[in-house]
Amino acid sequence: MPYPNYRESTAKTLEYAYDDWCGYQLAKMTGNKYYMDVFARQMYNYKNVYNPATRFMQGKGADGQWTKDFDPIEWGGPFTEGNSWHYTRSVFRIHRV
Repeated sequence: MPYPNYRESTAKTLEYAYDDWCGYQLAKMTGNKYYMDVFARQMYNYKNVYNPATRFMQGKGADGQWTKDFDPIEWGGPFTEGNSWHYTRSVFRIHRV
């Protein structure tokens, strides 16, 4: 979801990835291989918004480039009611298969 084409796109990417991880865990608990495969394909999408150069979750444009003039304490923009500090240090980073 490119920013600024979609408001709060980085937050949405992270939240959707977490939702997919939860779906994967439920499918795993119930032995549903079909849904395990579905959710496994998407649950690591959070990696697409992690910038190793800044070491923060960060918005990307439609061209795949990181947002210009990145400020991790800037409120809003690609995030929902928070900033990159909040989202980078959130639960989204701890999920593993």
